[in-house]
Amino acid sequence: MDKVFFYRGLPRRGMFLITDWCVLGDCMQPECHHCYPVKNCKKHDLCLKEGTCSYIPIPNEKKIIRNTDL
Repeated sequence: MDKVFFYRGLPRRGMFLITDWCVLGDCMQPECHHCYPVKNCKKHDLCLKEGTCSYIPIPNEKKIIRNTDL
């Protein structure tokens, strides 16, 4: 279920949209600052209070190499 794909230009993992702040807080995506408060993140109150995780960037469609590109 870790496979990232793009739908209408937005990154998704399974049925979940990958964002930098998940409003649901129940999808457990590694990029999610709600589930994994990021140290040194200045954007979210939870990160400022409890930040312990390393930053994982949100995938960018232009940076992903597809099998068709090889």
